[in-house]
Amino acid sequence: MHRPVRARRAQLLLAPLLLLAGCTPGATPPSTTGPATSAVPASTTAGSPAAGSPLAAGAAPVPPTGGPAPACPAGPRYSPGPNGFEVEGAGDRSLWALLFLTPDHQGGIPAGREVKIVLRMTGDGDLAVLATGPDGRQVRPQWGPDKHGGSTWTRPGDEWGTGWTFPLAGCWVIRAARADGGTAALTLRSA
Repeated sequence: MHRPVRARRAQLLLAPLLLLAGCTPGATPPSTTGPATSAVPASTTAGSPAAGSPLAAGAAPVPPTGGPAPACPAGPRYSPGPNGFEVEGAGDRSLWALLFLTPDHQGGIPAGREVKIVLRMTGDGDLAVLATGPDGRQVRPQWGPDKHGGSTWTRPGDEWGTGWTFPLAGCWVIRAARADGGTAALTLRSA
């Protein structure tokens, strides 16, 4: 093998690593207000990178922390619809949440206890999610987003499973972003 071919292969192998190590021009990590929470690990699974970490090519951006979000529900109780406990979001993409509330949740999302929330969002690529609480605290899912291969839940978009623990009672805004740049948000109330 010729030396120029080896050098070219080395360049091709090192280029992605250099991109990951560098900063993305114009990108700013999300601001965090309020005390940090120890309820969620600092690092997360693929598709939901830790705040400020460089993103791999094709990964979803860190969701924006500002912008309009749907109003907070009047009370902490959710009524089941034909598909279960559903909440619709708003944004430039369709976003739906299916809440897996157990009988001991009594129709509400308990503060300080994990709840499974399945998300469906239109768009392309990975999904990144971040929740901001009533005191400005930000949390990531305890696990997920884990892409689902199939489902009987019939809302638009791709589907991911997530597990959340909201440490405080009150309104939590979940912001979601797809790798194609689409964003949406939904608001939940924990009790």
